[in-house]
Amino acid sequence: MNSATEPVNPTLWQSLRALPKPFWVLCVGTFINRFGTFVFPFLTLYLSAKGHAPGEVKFALMAHGLGHLLACFFGGWLADRIGRRNTIAASMFGAAVAMLCLSAARGLPAISLFAGLTGFAIASYHPASAALLADIIPPAGRVRAYTVLRIAINGGWAAGIATAGWLAQHSYTFLFWGDALTCMIFGVLALFALPHGLRRTNVRAPWGEAIASVLSNKPFLAVFAANFCAALVFCQMSTTLALQVSAAGLSASFFGQLLAVNGVLIVLLE
Repeated sequence: MNSATEPVNPTLWQSLRALPKPFWVLCVGTFINRFGTFVFPFLTLYLSAKGHAPGEVKFALMAHGLGHLLACFFGGWLADRIGRRNTIAASMFGAAVAMLCLSAARGLPAISLFAGLTGFAIASYHPASAALLADIIPPAGRVRAYTVLRIAINGGWAAGIATAGWLAQHSYTFLFWGDALTCMIFGVLALFALPHGLRRTNVRAPWGEAIASVLSNKPFLAVFAANFCAALVFCQMSTTLALQVSAAGLSASFFGQLLAVNGVLIVLLE
């Protein structure tokens, strides 16, 4: 659409229609992937049902979180070198394999190892997804695009986590296979329907320079600190809250419905 015909003050519907097709593919894939986020929120209940004490469960949860942390660095690095699309696909296929290995793992060391690999694989696509959105959406439309993507994330979470609670009532195996399946679907969708995105192999700052830039950026550090504090509380939703619900004699299905409320409220208020 050229400047002569583009609305000066577009309506919400006009703005949404103007978003490119690859963006909607990314939203659909993200919704499917978040719908299948079954395992991690129920990992505490799953391991407890296997006879592991809370003091043991924490190692698997820590490994999963450490995998997420490392994936943030690796995923961004990989997205600049093999493209956003390939990074998303590799992340999803790797997550599916790691998820199935986790379901078959026995013993705390093996469970912790595959929990870490699952966290690493499934989070590696996040930087690539955010970068791809920035590649295909002009700056003026990014706030709205990120909002729509957030709605897809939380809509998928709300619908999926309630389903996961129902599945867990029957067998935790369904959670692992369902999570792996939705990762595979997103991987295939990314491989055949998303663009490569930009690659920046020749334009990059050395790690020392990049870290120095971050440490000197006070607004960024303030946002980082606020997010860190919020995350300390928010992560309890998928860790210790499960133990509290279980101790109160409530079912896994109720736990799934309880977590779904979070996604519903975000979709309604975002």
